[in-house]
Order: sequence, then structure tokens, then C-alpha cells
Amino acid sequence: GGRIPGEDPQRFELHRRDALDRLHRADAAPIPDGAPLTVGGHSIRVPHVRARLAALGFLGETPPDTGWDDADPYLFDAEIAGALSRFRLSRDLSADSLLDAAATEALNVDLDSLARRVALNLERWRHLPRDFGKRHVWVNLPAYHLEVREADGSVGLEMTVNIGNAQTTGWTTPVITDSITQVVFRPAWYVPASLAASQVVPMARADSLALYRQGFEVYQGGAAVDSRLVPWDSVSVSDFRFVQRPGPANPLGRAKFPMTNPYAILIHDTNRRDFGGPVSSGCVHAGDAEALAAYLLRAEGWKEERAQHAYRRGPQRQGVSLRDPVHTHFVYLTAEVDDTGALVFHDDPYGYDRVQLAALAG
Repeated sequence: GGRIPGEDPQRFELHRRDALDRLHRADAAPIPDGAPLTVGGHSIRVPHVRARLAALGFLGETPPDTGWDDADPYLFDAEIAGALSRFRLSRDLSADSLLDAAATEALNVDLDSLARRVALNLERWRHLPRDFGKRHVWVNLPAYHLEVREADGSVGLEMTVNIGNAQTTGWTTPVITDSITQVVFRPAWYVPASLAASQVVPMARADSLALYRQGFEVYQGGAAVDSRLVPWDSVSVSDFRFVQRPGPANPLGRAKFPMTNPYAILIHDTNRRDFGGPVSSGCVHAGDAEALAAYLLRAEGWKEERAQHAYRRGPQRQGVSLRDPVHTHFVYLTAEVDDTGALVFHDDPYGYDRVQLAALAG
């Protein structure tokens, strides 16, 4: 499939509206079951495959009078095979052109339900700012994907991310528009009170040496205390503040990108090595924080080698303020249109589609 286009908001909205119109106009009967079909084969299913791929934007629409556009309407030709390969890849199937049971099932999805999802995402799009900012960071939460977009709409950097875990109350990543104000290398972790209560203190109660071994500074009434001497089973969590020094155990990794929102939500590196899921405690884990730091600091006159050194071996807690804060958008779009016009759907990790579709239905 193609890249999701990082273009101006109005043009991107037109892509979605075109896709919605195409789904509404589609007259595509389900594809019958049959033996696997490869390029060069013949089958009465081919016109149905072509119609479905056209409705989903993976293939040019066929003339309405015939339903197909070549002399041999039952030939599974290279054009259809290429479109099917792109479709399979967009649905996390193997990137081949085989029309098998899995591809048939995916193509036979109810088009009316897809149209409703596209309409829902158009409604979400309507509430986004009309001006995203010249250079901006764009994080689509359901796609687990981050892009840095330039003023001309080009994507200068992209990566996979992690987002907040929906299974724990308060850990979902919010949909917000904000700005990155700094790049901080080898940061300390100032533990929010909620995570101190749910994670840090239970760890200390289970092992009185755990906080010391993992580099935590502990403060009571503003004064530093030795965590090994605190009777953790009999104290109030609210009396203490926790700061984890930079190091391998620090969940912020080697860089963080502070923002201005009141939720303490930001983008940061991580000591996890798996990406592409809802696993964080609310922040966005950057799949390549080193590259993101170097890219953002380019406007500050930093060469890539300097940023790499700061990330890998520089001083701890080194903060670099950005002269022009970078607009940052965390969005929740489960239906997008890529730069070929094809519809791309993402999972609904927070269950918003179901709730909001019901609300739109009245």
C-alpha cells in the first residue's frame, strides 16, 4: 500500500470524502468461495474481486454498464493481482497476490459498516485544528505510528510507537493537540503520584533494596532519604516523592520530548524493545527516539553527530529548549486513505469506534 499522505488538511479530507462516496456507490456482491486463484487463472469470481477492490480504492473503478473493463472479464490479470497484493498487505496478510480463503473473507467485509467507520473518522477529522502547524509531529494512536511532517506536507521522519494500555484505568493516551518544547537527553523520571502508588511503593514493599538497586532517589518533605531505611509497609505513599536517575532501568530511556499538557503526557524513549502496541502507562514510546531527537534539533543548528553523541554518551539530564516549539497532534483515526487512494483501516484499541458509532446513530 501507499503511505498515508501528510498533506494539507482540506485536501486530505477530500480523499476521505471520495472514499466514502465510492463505498456508497459500490454495487459489489460478495465473492463466492472457491479454490485458490493466482495470476493468469480464470474464474467467475474475478468480476466480484475487481468490484470489491475498486470499492476499497485499490483498483480503478470499472464502467457501470458492464462491471468489468477488459475483453476477458474472468481473467485474473496482473493489474488485479497487483491490487490484491496491496490489499493483502494492508490487512496484515502475506504480501502475495493469492486469492485464497483469507483474502476472500477480508474482501467480503460489509461495505456499509466500512462506510460508517469512514464517516465516523470524518467527524473526528472535523474537530481537528484547521492548521496543523508548519513542521509538526503527527501520532495516529490506532496505527501506532508517528510522523514528522514538513510545511510542504512531506514526511521527513516516521516510526512505529507504543501507546497507553487500555486495560488499566487512566493509562489510555489522550487525543490532544500540544507542542514539544524541549529535547532532554538521558532524562530522570519524576514518578507521577498514581504510578508511585501502583508500581513503585509495591516494589519497595516486596523488596526493600529494589529502589536503591534501580536508581531511585526518594524525598520526604523535600529532603532526601535512604530508601533502604524506610519502613515501606507502614508509611503513607503521599508523603514521598520518587525520582529515578538515568540508567538502563529508567523507563524514559535516553531521551524525552516534554510537552505542555496538564496530563504529564509526552513522547519519550523506552527501555522496551517491542513496538506497535498499547503497552505504555499513557505516554507515547518513540520507536527511534535517537532519530527523532536529531531531526528536531536540526532546526536548532545541531548536526546529527552531535545529537547522536548526546543521546549515547552525553551528560545526564541535558535539556535543549526549542526556539520554535513543534506542534504535536495525537489523533485517533481508525480509517485513513493512503496516497494511492486506498482505504486503510486500523484496529480500535480503546473501543472508541463502537461507542461513537452508536452515538452518531442517535
